[in-house]
Amino acid sequence: MQITNKKASSIWRGILAAVPVLAAVGLVVTQPLAGAVAAGDTVNYTPVPFVLSQWTTDRTAPSGGLTVGDFAGRTGVLAMGIDGAKQTTNTWYRYEGVQRSITGSTAVKASLYVDSAWPSQVNAGMWGVGADSTGAVSAYPIIAYVKGASYTGWRTFNDNTGGWVNLPRAPHHNGWNTVAITYNTATTAFDFTVDGVNVGSSYATGSVGLSAVILDNYNFGANYTVHWSDLATGVLVTAPTSKAQCKDNGWQALGFRNQGACVSYANHHNGVSHDDAVVADKR
Repeated sequence: MQITNKKASSIWRGILAAVPVLAAVGLVVTQPLAGAVAAGDTVNYTPVPFVLSQWTTDRTAPSGGLTVGDFAGRTGVLAMGIDGAKQTTNTWYRYEGVQRSITGSTAVKASLYVDSAWPSQVNAGMWGVGADSTGAVSAYPIIAYVKGASYTGWRTFNDNTGGWVNLPRAPHHNGWNTVAITYNTATTAFDFTVDGVNVGSSYATGSVGLSAVILDNYNFGANYTVHWSDLATGVLVTAPTSKAQCKDNGWQALGFRNQGACVSYANHHNGVSHDDAVVADKR
């Protein structure tokens, strides 16, 4: 990705400075940040099939190839190969990945297959590209699975400290794990979830949403293949706590099909948590 402003450049420097530390001494930060999507809020997701022509290279193209096919009981799976023999001498370009635009989204999710047969060092992650009100890059919320000598599991990147965060939630090996990044309008932070469970947050530093998603893997010098499925982008929908919030086109900002549906929801639920069936009524 081309860096277009000083903020983005400083973020990248922090990420790159931390990468070699993983293999040697582990991650920098050990506790997740507080924060979660507010009770009663939800995300309306739209599936995004993997179409290779819609993706561009992020730094280095997957050295072991990039294909879409069937894997582990799912169709339309993106397979990203890492060829250890093609590891570059420049650590910047050891990140091999692809990206695509998701402008207008405030959330993105996908499922990663965590393979117990992977080699001793692995880094497979989903990176969001935060955008401010002008469309400029403002943050890189990242959630990744890593495997190394001192730590194996999920981690996120903390834009505020420039360090990585070890997450206590264990991955499901030899199976699909769904990870998500959501811009939380209430806290103005990016929230991270694994299989629907909130595992922490990262400072959004002026972001108002996401402009792109990057799927990146690190080439440690050994062969492995990373599989992603069920990519989807979404918009955070905030539940109204009173019918007054539905007036003056407020129902549109909250994601309802009309003002009447918004008022009905507010009167009936009074802002409490709701399930998928209720969310469907909102559209």
